[in-house]
Amino acid sequence: MTKSVSDADRRRISQLEKVEAALRNEMTKLKDIAEVASSQARALEAHQASRDKEVVSLRQQLLDFQAQSDEKTVIGIALLGALSLSIFIWSLIKWLAQSCNTDENTGEIVLLLPVWGNFSCFVPIQANCTGTSCSCR
Repeated sequence: MTKSVSDADRRRISQLEKVEAALRNEMTKLKDIAEVASSQARALEAHQASRDKEVVSLRQQLLDFQAQSDEKTVIGIALLGALSLSIFIWSLIKWLAQSCNTDENTGEIVLLLPVWGNFSCFVPIQANCTGTSCSCR
């Protein structure tokens, strides 16, 4: 081998070693970037999992709130029905008392009372009114 070929090989080896060092440097930087990206991806996954749990919790709270609202609605409707029935019964009792008080008959009076607020279905009730007192059978 000649000296010029040997010098050219050494220069070429020197250049390749520089390129190798630069590539190793680049590889180290890319590994660092990949590690940071991987860490960020894990953080985003954890954040997404936290959001998913929050969404599930909020949905459950909404369902609970709707159930409470439905229960309160049913209770309100039942109370309204009970109040209406109570008012109806008291007005009926008042009417019955007025009928007996104003009617001077001592005979029996047949009253037609609606069954549970259904005014198309009446039940006959006989009342025996004497003076100011009435008894029903």
